Amino acid sequence: MRKKKYDKAFKVMICKEYGETDVSYRELQEEYGCHPTSMVKWIKQYREYGEDAFEDDENASETPTQSKRMGRLEALEQEVALLKEEIKELKEQAREIDKAIFDDFDEEDEEEEERKEVVEDVG
Repeated sequence: MRKKKYDKAFKVMICKEYGETDVSYRELQEEYGCHPTSMVKWIKQYREYGEDAFEDDENASETPTQSKRMGRLEALEQEVALLKEEIKELKEQAREIDKAIFDDFDEEDEEEEERKEVVEDVG
């Protein structure tokens, strides 16, 4: 069985009728023929987002919740990219520190070798 598609005006009408009268979901179902589960979802969205909860374009498939999720996803992807760049910079700094430390050890080793040679030459 194919799912019925309802336009924005119909959904808003259902939400307003439910909110402004004492009508029940069952009564709305009997009058308009739409499933109570659908109405519960529409009313929840309407309460949260108003009429913007429903798209005008039938081809639009993104709900406000999906839009929020996509925005959050994009923000997280940007944060991940920044963190990756920061990790890259920190690794480079660690390499530079390691190189500086080991260069100091190499210089100390060379100085020690020179001292030994001088001591051996004197002795």
